[in-house]
Amino acid sequence: MKRATYIVCLLLIASIGACRDKAPATRVAKDAREAAKVAREAVREAREAEETTQRRLQDELKIAQRRKDMAERPPAPSFFAIREQMRSMTKVQWEAHSKSLTGRGVSWQGWVVDVKKRLLSGKYKVLVDMDSPETIFSAQDVYFDASGSTGMSLNKGDVIHFRGWIKSISNILGGCVVTLEGVAITSSLAYWNKYWAEMARKKEHIRTQAEVLAERRREGLPNQNK
Repeated sequence: MKRATYIVCLLLIASIGACRDKAPATRVAKDAREAAKVAREAVREAREAEETTQRRLQDELKIAQRRKDMAERPPAPSFFAIREQMRSMTKVQWEAHSKSLTGRGVSWQGWVVDVKKRLLSGKYKVLVDMDSPETIFSAQDVYFDASGSTGMSLNKGDVIHFRGWIKSISNILGGCVVTLEGVAITSSLAYWNKYWAEMARKKEHIRTQAEVLAERRREGLPNQNK
């Protein structure tokens, strides 16, 4: 708003200067209209920027408060415990119980079935099967959104560990389907492959250093590591 006011003042001063120079009346009027148009546009842009900032801050506060409320709730049971509860409860019991699980945190492990791109948001939807690949007639059980970089890094069959909050739980054709939000993948098969490769490299380095040290001792040379 200060910037817009500053621009308006400059334009008014310019208009006054044009009048003092005895410019034609039509030119002065045209300049004044242009100045007013630019001023209105500057005020509109400043107001929109301020409203956008306020909305962003309000959204961030809502998200922070929601995460705080979720964190204060006890974590949800394992997926398999939830599925067993669904199978053993009546419809009305399950509806009440599933609502009580909404917003509770999870820390689960599963297998990547597929990754799809949402058309409108551009985010990636990850489909996870909680049963091992050896299980017959198994399909995806858990859904959550991921960023583009995360979605592109996942492969079919990857074992992933992830944390998040339950957004909804449904009984679809006898299957327990869970949708999560605020998910963070803490590790994946690619992560462990990289980890074990690094451990193998360090082990090889230690073995090489031990061999060098043993050779120097046999030759009666001083240990350079001391």
